[in-house]
Amino acid sequence: MAKLPEIPIDDILGLVQGPDQDIARQLHSMGERLDCKIEVRAGLRDYRIVYNTRKPKRSLYTIEVNKERWRVKANLFHMDPYRATAEACSNTIRDAIKATPQCKLCNTKCGTRQPYTLDGQQYMPCSGAGNYFSNLSTADWQDIIQLIELESGAV
Repeated sequence: MAKLPEIPIDDILGLVQGPDQDIARQLHSMGERLDCKIEVRAGLRDYRIVYNTRKPKRSLYTIEVNKERWRVKANLFHMDPYRATAEACSNTIRDAIKATPQCKLCNTKCGTRQPYTLDGQQYMPCSGAGNYFSNLSTADWQDIIQLIELESGAV
């Protein structure tokens, strides 16, 4: 099976249907505003637009898109400084954050992860995992955008 053809970012974002397309475009604009290094990756089934911070260099979030669905992988690994904002989010968002696989020390980078507390429980996310979000309300997407912006300033 061959990779999907490479297409411009605007065309990838155009695959997102309905009002979510505006959210996807807001997320892309945020990456530009935060001066992220933006990489497009064409896979076998979907496109990934990866937004990396420059200093320190790390993946901040990824938009994953194909013709059937889209989702965002946000690497919210330093949540303690903005815990109050995260705890004010909907149960849908908090449950998705809590569902992120926890560190089992399977990678040499695991020691660099920062534990955080959410709803009174401590979490240590796996460095290879991230927080996945999809099928959210417009209000929830705006909260995700705010969390990603706060994460960008937390490191």
